[in-house]
Amino acid sequence: MRTPWVVTERALDGLVAECFAAEARALLDIRHDAIVRAHAFLRHGDGRNFLLLDLVRGPTLAQRIAEAPLNADELQGLAARLAGALACLHGAGFVHGDLSADNVVVAGAVAGAVLLDLGLLHAGTLGAGEIAFSGHWSIAAPEQLAGAPPTAAADLYALGLLLLSAAAGTPLALGTDRDSALAARATPFDLEPVTKALRPLVAALLDPDPAARPAAAACVERIEHPGLLQRLVGASI
Repeated sequence: MRTPWVVTERALDGLVAECFAAEARALLDIRHDAIVRAHAFLRHGDGRNFLLLDLVRGPTLAQRIAEAPLNADELQGLAARLAGALACLHGAGFVHGDLSADNVVVAGAVAGAVLLDLGLLHAGTLGAGEIAFSGHWSIAAPEQLAGAPPTAAADLYALGLLLLSAAAGTPLALGTDRDSALAARATPFDLEPVTKALRPLVAALLDPDPAARPAAAACVERIEHPGLLQRLVGASI
């Protein structure tokens, strides 16, 4: 049996406290093998909120990638695994907002990776500027750099960057602040490290236009049925 552990979140103001409580309770209903499982939402007597999660042990994907690039089978398995996790989150109305190799634990085979850091937001509930950008500049989608709120499409852009990094075996130098992140996205990505089978998918995920990116469920279908590229292109978010 996996051991649960407690992560604390201190509410800094009423809006944050209200959002955290509502979303933490909704998160209890999300079940997917590639998503860390939430068991309970608790409130301490002093007003602090707690979310009880499984403890997932193992190196992060970032640590695994630092050892060597993923091979073709590992990359395909990872793509299917994380796209499936995002399809589950997005289907429940959530966006992750910070999908990076540091937030994925690889306990054994890469195909068994687990997505952590569930500081999630309900899609569409926040407008630009309501809550400042809190993810990593290096994985931000172009529209986020322009001030747009987190969306499912931005999660898919981050997935594309993660897969490219995993294929290359190195972190991508994509900025440490808004200006450097914008400059890093001014030229097309070199997708040569990505396997030919996944290259069209990664290219679609990294489309600067969020409306042109495939939905997570369409990504899973594309990976499982490689001949359905046309359906992938047409099934945008």
